[in-house]
Amino acid sequence: MKKTYTLITWASSGIGKEFAYFYAEKKHNLLLVARREELLQEIKADLENTHKIEVVYLITDVSTREGIHTITKWIDKQQANINFLINNAGIALPGDMGTLTEEGIIQIMNINMQAIVLLCNAIIPQMKKAKNGKILNIASLAAFFPGIHHSLYFATKAFVLNFSNALHYEGKPYNIQVSAVCPGFTKTDILKSFSNTGKLATPREVVEYANYLIQHNKPFWVHKFANKYKAFLGRYLPLSRTAKMVSKE
Repeated sequence: MKKTYTLITWASSGIGKEFAYFYAEKKHNLLLVARREELLQEIKADLENTHKIEVVYLITDVSTREGIHTITKWIDKQQANINFLINNAGIALPGDMGTLTEEGIIQIMNINMQAIVLLCNAIIPQMKKAKNGKILNIASLAAFFPGIHHSLYFATKAFVLNFSNALHYEGKPYNIQVSAVCPGFTKTDILKSFSNTGKLATPREVVEYANYLIQHNKPFWVHKFANKYKAFLGRYLPLSRTAKMVSKE
């Protein structure tokens, strides 16, 4: 009988680590993906000892196609069933266009967009066959705004949101639930790229909210009322107004 896993990318810290602990509490077997082995070893030992589940980890770089292939090859070799995919990997890249390095541009596009697309494309056929599955993609409040001085990051998150919305409806005939959670500023390493962050959410708050979202099969949801209000403004105010809002952040 095939073993069933929840797959979480960038699971060694921040929101990804919190997802691992949250779903371990719910007795999910976990396939954790990240680059820092010592952290994953600690998480594996802690979760297996505390919750009596199976935790497998893969050390790989999701910014490369080879890294994604490492994941899919393991799944195929083990004949593992991935019934929940959490695409958590994401980075920010501050700076005006024209000042960024080519390496940085390729890296953020690969991590924030390519990795999500390739993993969804690889795992959705399995979910279709089973007529069951869940996919949670981490977008951002940034998806609703033009990203002045962070143009590439904001654009990638808009991609994640719209990509997820499309998959939400593509998956319905196969009982595949796809959602995108849109948090505001959260206490994670990515904050180093921003200033004037204001009041921060905790990773646990975001994870609990994301779980509510996927359980109720919503296409997307913005975390916290203040952020919902900002997202509303981002959608309906003139572009010149929203650009000014972002430039003050």
